[in-house]
Amino acid sequence: MNIIDKLTSAQNINSNKKTILWKKTIQNNNNHTIGTQKLEKEEIMRICKQNNISINPNYFTYAHKNKTQNTYWANPNSNVLSTTWSLILIDQINKELHCFQIPANSISKNDLKWKNDIQIDLQIAYLDDMFMDKRSKIEFRKWYLKTIRY
Repeated sequence: MNIIDKLTSAQNINSNKKTILWKKTIQNNNNHTIGTQKLEKEEIMRICKQNNISINPNYFTYAHKNKTQNTYWANPNSNVLSTTWSLILIDQINKELHCFQIPANSISKNDLKWKNDIQIDLQIAYLDDMFMDKRSKIEFRKWYLKTIRY
């Protein structure tokens, strides 16, 4: 991978001075920008496709490692439970995508914790080999496909 430094300028609101900011972006061998920030949905789907992971964009949830907690937080809609559902956990520290395919109706609504009437409240433990949701205690390891380094 190539690291490219880019200069950007930003106007300081409290003064008329301009501040020069360094921004690092990372490009892979195919010249796709991966970046140092969180991956976006399209980039995640492209990486998965290149690694033979098929994702239905209508039933796809992704979560980055939380900055302050050792948790992946996600709030998918309840409709993911009734179809085959892809879950991607993004470890931006180790540059890894943990890929899961959860078959339709394999998780009961009653077994989950809910954020509201239609959103599931997932809090999957970071660096846990079982990929356990901290609140419901469901272990996602049984639906694990593979880890992709990016």
